[in-house]
Amino acid sequence: MCFALIWPSLPLASSLTLDAACLLLLRKQTDLLDPKLVEEFLVFAASATLPDSNQARFEAIYPMAARALKGLEVFQEDLLARSKPGDWEFHSSQASEQSLGALILETLREQFYVHLNKELPYTLKQRIEEVSQVDGQLNVLIQVTTRSQSQLRIVIGKQGAMLRRMVQAAEARLRDQTGKSITLRVKLAVASHPK
Repeated sequence: MCFALIWPSLPLASSLTLDAACLLLLRKQTDLLDPKLVEEFLVFAASATLPDSNQARFEAIYPMAARALKGLEVFQEDLLARSKPGDWEFHSSQASEQSLGALILETLREQFYVHLNKELPYTLKQRIEEVSQVDGQLNVLIQVTTRSQSQLRIVIGKQGAMLRRMVQAAEARLRDQTGKSITLRVKLAVASHPK
């Protein structure tokens, strides 16, 4: 199934290169848009065909405003009706297709991006050193390597506050994502041969 998610714009819609008919989701359908513009766009989208074919370019068109939840219910119902029965790809208890280790590293990396300045997060290297489970509590030791001593001090922050804030935020997010209690311990090091 193909989806095209666009702002209502005639030049943009006509420039879409599609090999098969798609479901068209029109974003930002709010009172701020000129109703005449939206109506023109809907007429165009309904009559558009695929190149070298008389097949409709869009199987269905869904004007919606996600924040206001306008049009979302119709889209969800239609999508469910179009779904084909089949085997589940993942077990219902699986929160992500990523391994738990990859999810943990990605979540901690995300906190580095949120809390640290500019290019610093891109220079940090993380790897899981140890994983243990005690009474349902998952304990993960992660080594984070910086390029320099000054970067190490930035990651730690004043009296460890920055590192503590990032680890606590990552633990909370992992708890929400996995439903598991996960404790992260971070071991910091400076690369012996920074690149």
